[in-house]
Amino acid sequence: RQEMDHLIDLYLCLKEISNEPAVSVPHHASFPSFAENQSLEMVIYDLETTIPPTDIIEFGAIVINKKSFVEQDHYTTLLFSDKITKKSIECSGITPEMVKDSPKFEDVADRIYEILHGKIWVGHNIITFDNRHIIAQFQKIGRDPPQPTGIIDTLPLFRSTFGKRAGDLKLASLGQYFGLGEERHRALDDCRMNLDVLLRLSATLYLESHVSAITGDPKKETPKPTKSTKDTPVGENPFTIAKSKKKEEPKPKATKSTKPASKSTSATSDHPTSNGDAPSDEEVVPAKKTRGRPKKTAAPTTEAPESPKPKTSGNLPEIPIPDVAPPEIVEKLSSAMKTESQIWISYNGAGNPRVPRAIVPKFWIKPAVLFKAVCRQSRILKTFYATKILEIQDEDWELPKEVQLQLEKEQDEKSTE
Repeated sequence: RQEMDHLIDLYLCLKEISNEPAVSVPHHASFPSFAENQSLEMVIYDLETTIPPTDIIEFGAIVINKKSFVEQDHYTTLLFSDKITKKSIECSGITPEMVKDSPKFEDVADRIYEILHGKIWVGHNIITFDNRHIIAQFQKIGRDPPQPTGIIDTLPLFRSTFGKRAGDLKLASLGQYFGLGEERHRALDDCRMNLDVLLRLSATLYLESHVSAITGDPKKETPKPTKSTKDTPVGENPFTIAKSKKKEEPKPKATKSTKPASKSTSATSDHPTSNGDAPSDEEVVPAKKTRGRPKKTAAPTTEAPESPKPKTSGNLPEIPIPDVAPPEIVEKLSSAMKTESQIWISYNGAGNPRVPRAIVPKFWIKPAVLFKAVCRQSRILKTFYATKILEIQDEDWELPKEVQLQLEKEQDEKSTE
């Protein structure tokens, strides 16, 4: 029965909409980006309507500074309507008695126009609901509607960035998720709750994106320096510098000088390093002057020993990472963000860069460098470096059969080891 009631409500809403004249509603694409927008004020507004939504019965708005997010002005009013139904009362709690002495829309149109016009409009689901109804009301009374300088609809914004962590992403669910209490379904209260949710969600996403870059991984222990770093060049890692300068330190004299150097080297090979590489320079017994022909020693080098490189399947050569992604990759990523479409990438940050992965790019963190995307395999919003993308495709990407067989063979060898 509850589902039937919803269907009846939907039918009545569609019937009412079909009888109304077409409304031209501004959309995101017609405005500059948030950073480029010259307007210094944003207005978060909300409407309460009758059900079916024929009349606006309450308007509420708060004006905030674009940089400080401090409330500068607010306005709210009930509006007269003789079409308040039982469903309307259940939703908003606004009764016919509450609005019987309230002004009509045309009586307060000047104030509503003043608070909305020339500002960035912000609201939850305003593109498909609030914007449409506010413009239609101005058209009904024969007046030009207010014009925004930008639109931020927090419903699709939260859906694309925050995912389903807060359930259905209704304002009531978000309020409960962030501990802001229950939604009252009153215009001004909903505006202030929307602002609180926006600030908390933005802080959450910012910390998730950047705090690991500042604090590092707490599970990984910081290596201890093996030498004083007072002579370390500016901008270089003191630990790697100390490692590279070990060759300049005097080596201890060998205890058994009568053995050939080659045997000393082979003796140390019985104790390989933890990563399976050849022993370091400290394990090679240095040459010592003896009678007769000089013994062969390890050839001195001027460069630091190479640190173990991450294993890549198929002995792929090391791929340099550019500072900025190529224009064609940036263009395809930006296009996918606008259409919220899936693309396939070959990524240099994975275990095997040749294996393509499907992602849905969401937004840039740092243009042409860092972006957020939903990984189709894990269905988690992750951070990707555009500079590590080797190749990008719009259609399904399947590996050649011979490459698949080679990868399976390498996987078997790895599991055997």
